[in-house]
Amino acid sequence: MTEKEKSNQDLLECFACDTLIPCDEMSSLYDDVCVDCEDNVHSCGECSDIILSGDEIYAGSTSDYYCESCFDEFFRYCSNCQEDVQGDDVNYSEGGDAYCYDCYGEIYSFCYDCGEEWAEEELHYDNGDGYCDECHSNVVNNASTFIQNSPQSVNVRHIPSDTFNKLNVRRLIGVELECVYPEPHGIISNPNSWRSTSDSSIQSDQGFNATELVSIPANGNALIGVIDEAIEWSNTWNADVNKSCGMHVHVNAVDTDWEDLRAIAMVVSHFERFIFQMMPPSRQNGRWAKKLDTDFDELKQTSSEEEFVEDWYRYESISRSKYNGARYRGLNLHARCYLGTIEFRYHSGTMNKTKIINWIKICNSIVETGMALSQMMKDGDASGNYFFNEVNTSDTLDTISKKMIFFDGEMLEYMHKRIRNFSNEK
Repeated sequence: MTEKEKSNQDLLECFACDTLIPCDEMSSLYDDVCVDCEDNVHSCGECSDIILSGDEIYAGSTSDYYCESCFDEFFRYCSNCQEDVQGDDVNYSEGGDAYCYDCYGEIYSFCYDCGEEWAEEELHYDNGDGYCDECHSNVVNNASTFIQNSPQSVNVRHIPSDTFNKLNVRRLIGVELECVYPEPHGIISNPNSWRSTSDSSIQSDQGFNATELVSIPANGNALIGVIDEAIEWSNTWNADVNKSCGMHVHVNAVDTDWEDLRAIAMVVSHFERFIFQMMPPSRQNGRWAKKLDTDFDELKQTSSEEEFVEDWYRYESISRSKYNGARYRGLNLHARCYLGTIEFRYHSGTMNKTKIINWIKICNSIVETGMALSQMMKDGDASGNYFFNEVNTSDTLDTISKKMIFFDGEMLEYMHKRIRNFSNEK
């Protein structure tokens, strides 16, 4: 063997530069690569083959390099963000497009009823669940199950009370106070348990801002604390009301079915004329809180959820849209179908604690009286209930209030006082 042949036995060819290199100058990181070339190569993260710089593919999802063959086999690019996605993490649309987890979740979802994949923009959301067009029409807006498919639990932040000695109202109550206030020199903060929203129906003079304060639902003594916050805010910022302002009270009604709503409407049929008598003339024929227009006998004889819903929405399409025209009654049962509440819209605007508390108690009494009537009707034992019988317009407020639940003398005197006030204005 010649000296040259002996020398070549100690040399290895570098994969990167094709040069014969002494063994002791080969890289310890890569097989068949010299030390000088080790910064110009990568090892495939899947098959471990050496890849020359420029031929490698970097995968951000794994922070590693791959040969073209392995990358094509184990990775896909997201059709939306173009980031690489490793095989097990790829989400495919029904059309075969590949997506990363986040982009797929943003673009696609599944119909709650039929389970089919749909683009998010094609779904109709109701009570947190998305529906395709067909299922939305057949399930969500189906009159025979419309109330059954309405909210069945309280899914918003609320303040439950442990004490009720100051205000014996067990149901959660949400309050909306429309008002105006002088334009401040800076940004003003909302009361702690309230948020502020705009309402185009509120009219304000030059130099005044209009707002609607919306409370966190609360009950019992905690509700008084929430109201106190609004009164303090009003005093601080000199808030006031005008004829365009109203006070709306939402009573929690997630436990109600169509029969309960029917019975509450029957109670209102007896009581509503006194509500309008205690309101200023601007509220008595307004477009935002219309009189109950469902005949009492029709209510009483209604025999199914489908019949009740079709009657209540007879001038509107059956839908859960917030601004469905069915909401603009003093007794807004439409709120039950998208919020889970019964809204009372009759009252004029006020920032007066006495008025707010008394109105809440009156609304609560109507609901609880209706719930008791409903149970009696379900039991087939309602004939003796005052509110089950035909409306007698000659009956006095005193007579009717004695038949109501949680209706006390203070509430009765409050109503009489307001009725006298507005009667004298005419």
